[in-house]
Amino acid sequence: MFCYHCMRKINEGSTYCPHCGRQSFPDRDPHYLAAGSTLNDRYLIGNPMGEDGFSINYIARDLNIDERVAVKEFYPMGLVTRDSAISGRVSLKSEQEDFRASFERGKDKFLQEARLSRQNGTADVRDIFSVNGTVYVVTSLTRDMRTAPAAPDGAPLPYEDGFEGGAGQNSNNVTDIAGKPPQKKKVSGGMIALIVIASIVVAGLIITMIVLFSGKGKGKNDQAATTVPTTVASTTVETKATQAEDTSVTMIDVKGKKLSDAQAQLLALGLKVETSREQNADVAKDYIIRQSVEGGQKLQKGDTVMLYVSDGYEEVVTTQETHAAPVFTSAQGSSALSGYDAENVLNNDAKCWATEKDGKDAFITLRANSDQWVKGVYFGNGNIGDFQNWGRVTNVRFEFSDGTSLEKSISDISDLQTIDFGREVKTNSMKITILDSKTGSEHESACITYIKAY
Repeated sequence: MFCYHCMRKINEGSTYCPHCGRQSFPDRDPHYLAAGSTLNDRYLIGNPMGEDGFSINYIARDLNIDERVAVKEFYPMGLVTRDSAISGRVSLKSEQEDFRASFERGKDKFLQEARLSRQNGTADVRDIFSVNGTVYVVTSLTRDMRTAPAAPDGAPLPYEDGFEGGAGQNSNNVTDIAGKPPQKKKVSGGMIALIVIASIVVAGLIITMIVLFSGKGKGKNDQAATTVPTTVASTTVETKATQAEDTSVTMIDVKGKKLSDAQAQLLALGLKVETSREQNADVAKDYIIRQSVEGGQKLQKGDTVMLYVSDGYEEVVTTQETHAAPVFTSAQGSSALSGYDAENVLNNDAKCWATEKDGKDAFITLRANSDQWVKGVYFGNGNIGDFQNWGRVTNVRFEFSDGTSLEKSISDISDLQTIDFGREVKTNSMKITILDSKTGSEHESACITYIKAY
């Protein structure tokens, strides 16, 4: 069992993590991947570390080498949506061709940037893959996991600027995940304009001083005549300086401050503020836990900053905690090899259910004598007694008697694994359909050894 926040091992049933000191609760925001789910049969996903409007960074565990990593998911907020309680797949907010074209262009540039970072050594890119309708980049986990400001909610992102230079380059660069410094930027047009204006101001001051000193000893008429061009030059410089007024602001650190004070300070800077509340045992109610943009980063007036505000923490006893452990008494499979019946999954005795052929679209149905409250299952994949020689499942769909369903990825490991549904379901049956599987070295039949609801 791992802590959702730091992905280090903790004892089964522990509430507080001894490593990071936080309560190991999964983030339930539906647009995030469900904490505890597995990507690509290899990466166990934890809570998100941040998002920047076009991607989401997750802390994760590489199950193959048992090491913590960072997983960056391409998720442009203005273009896609997801309800992780149903599925990890992303879907476009609109089927219009320009939405799809923008998404595909952004995805291609996201992958190009990752590959370039790997080639030139600016980021320790370990893996790149496509699943859930989008793409992912896996890097080493570092202490400095920064994210850039999020785009306004619902606004499509300027991908050409974001991936190829301009204001969005730093936030889109895969190098930021690895904590290494970004490459130097070119001088922008705005900087050139400021240099020109400064030069004009200096020239105006020099002209004024020359006129003043040359006017000493002359008559009043001469002095009056010389003041006209000086006034015109000064007015011109003033007008240009006004047009090039700098609208950038520097973000301040408001973590630990009271919400009302933080809002007042940010509004005074010309920034917009949105809030999100969450339970937290370490931060007092109505005080800031974290902010979407770190202090010291440059923003433009009118940009939106998200503040995460503590709602305190109360141990609420709900009816869910009084529910008895779920018990399913029978199992029936759509097909089975002789001697490998579906009923075997109810007993943790190394005997398994084996499908005919590769098992794709085969299903097994567990039934109970009455409605049960189920939060997830303990799952024994493959034939635990002969793991490598027999086929294993990689993706399954759970269907319940209340009409709901969800899809889950299954890790290719011989150890018992936990599949968390992310919610509690009231059901008297559980149908598990094999969506994908992999064949063994000797048998193509997909196997499941153990299924126990909790």
